[in-house]
Amino acid sequence: MAARILAFFTVSLCISSVSPRHDPSSIKEIFRNRRETCVDGTYTIYGRTCCLCPAGQRVEVDCTENPHDGKCAICENGTYSSDPSSQKSCEICTSCIHLNANLEEGQSCTPARNRKCRCKKGYFCSTDECTICNPCSTCGIGGIKEDCALSTDTVCNSPAGAIAGIVVLVVILVIGAIVAAGYVVIGRKIRDRKRQKEQKEKGESGTDANLLLKEIPDVDIGPLLPDIANELGWTDMKNIAIRMGVGNCIIESCEIDNQNNAEERTLQLLTRTVEKEGKEAPRKLIQNLEKMNKKGKAEKIIDILSKPNSV
Repeated sequence: MAARILAFFTVSLCISSVSPRHDPSSIKEIFRNRRETCVDGTYTIYGRTCCLCPAGQRVEVDCTENPHDGKCAICENGTYSSDPSSQKSCEICTSCIHLNANLEEGQSCTPARNRKCRCKKGYFCSTDECTICNPCSTCGIGGIKEDCALSTDTVCNSPAGAIAGIVVLVVILVIGAIVAAGYVVIGRKIRDRKRQKEQKEKGESGTDANLLLKEIPDVDIGPLLPDIANELGWTDMKNIAIRMGVGNCIIESCEIDNQNNAEERTLQLLTRTVEKEGKEAPRKLIQNLEKMNKKGKAEKIIDILSKPNSV
């Protein structure tokens, strides 16, 4: 037993003699250097060097006496900063909500990461930064060779006689267009004659607003919105929206979303107005055009609503 105790003290003595002794002042120096090191880099402001705020944060208060006494704040909801930054505000996250863009959220927005959009099912986009997705093509008799993917369209097999089929399709489309145009022209002439007859009987000139309202057909206006928006134009559409009680926030949102595309801006505002008014939208649209002395546009929109394929 005495031999074991002697061996234990011998080993302890050896370990204590081998272990290095640290200078307390050198340990303090190591921790001080770590505190003074800017992990994410530095920036200069008013002649002072300050530490950058890490990804996901922004500068709330710049440093004053040393690089570390500045203050950072986490990016607010809906904003992000993907890299260390000296900015006082974070970037606004990308929006995937755009009319007719066919996008959906692929990756959510976090304080340190921007939102990523992707095409909805049945749509594709061939560019890296996709703003509008196109509908996937459908294949005819030949069938599908490669399915539509997020970045590539459907690839179809080439069936025998495809050219002849295309020619037949073109001929059918041309004939259909001619027939449809004939219906429009005949329908317009009939309406003009009826209008002239009623005006003559009343002894009045110009267009009778009540008569125009009677001519509005009961149709699903949704598929006709692009044609109506194209006829209205942005200025008249904006005035109509104001008259129909559409809020300024909605109008400004349409302008911001489509700053460089007046046609898309007009269509988006028309869609929001129709959603607000429901079934009464066509009638109120014509009424407001009458009040704005836009009788010509009112008649053209009635013609659009009266197309044979709008039943």
